[in-house]
Amino acid sequence: MNEVLLLIGVMMTISGIIVFYLGYKRGVPNTILWAAFPILHGLHEFTEYFIDNFDLISYIERFEIIFSISGSFVLLAAALEYNGVLQKPIGKLAGLIGLISVGYFVFGLPEELLEGIEHTIITVGIFESNPIRFMQGIFLTILALLAILFTYVLLILQSRKGLITPDSKLTQTSIIAILLLGIYAFFEGFSWEAGIFVALRAISLGLFIVVPIFFIFVNKIGLQRLIIIDKGGIPLMVYNFPTDSFLSFDSSEGVRAVLASGFITAISSFLEKF
Repeated sequence: MNEVLLLIGVMMTISGIIVFYLGYKRGVPNTILWAAFPILHGLHEFTEYFIDNFDLISYIERFEIIFSISGSFVLLAAALEYNGVLQKPIGKLAGLIGLISVGYFVFGLPEELLEGIEHTIITVGIFESNPIRFMQGIFLTILALLAILFTYVLLILQSRKGLITPDSKLTQTSIIAILLLGIYAFFEGFSWEAGIFVALRAISLGLFIVVPIFFIFVNKIGLQRLIIIDKGGIPLMVYNFPTDSFLSFDSSEGVRAVLASGFITAISSFLEKF
């Protein structure tokens, strides 16, 4: 069982690296958040493995709780900004404030009280959970699900007023996203003793990989770079939207921006003759 925890941790970390690579190559916003989702769960599994196999101080168990909860806050932050209704960095600030608030109690509570919370059983029919698992698996995931639902509704209302033209697949992708998060919340938020349900726990682990990859590939790229040039065609500034940073003209991307500005200037000069 301990080796399984280590294997899961490695798989989740590798998955997060793959998600980051795919998202970065496609220029998807919030790639770091989507990649952090499986990586933080991997850190949670690593911490649990070392707690079970080494004589570590009990205080380390608090980091295990933080890693599990932080993954859900990262998911919530990314979901809040997913449809673009809430501008950056509102989602990140909401997730950070929530994580700091919960972290304050996790690290501040007496050990006896924290253990009592961990061992409190919440029973819903044949399903079982505890307050921490319920919060990170169900409550925060449902908030992320509702964030996508409400931002979708707002986009539809704006489109009916003629203010925007949403993507033709917005409804389809939103429904799939909501279903994925709902399935993830169910399997991550509850635990069961029956063998068949333990086997189905693998669905939850698989969704740590499926969910971020889905959002990476359905996310519309949008505006990538803003290049400001003067009348002579000399670039004055290049802003990179995926990384929220200014590009240096000495970098490889900056050089490409200079070439692009020259190309744009040449086309503009050509069109002015007509």
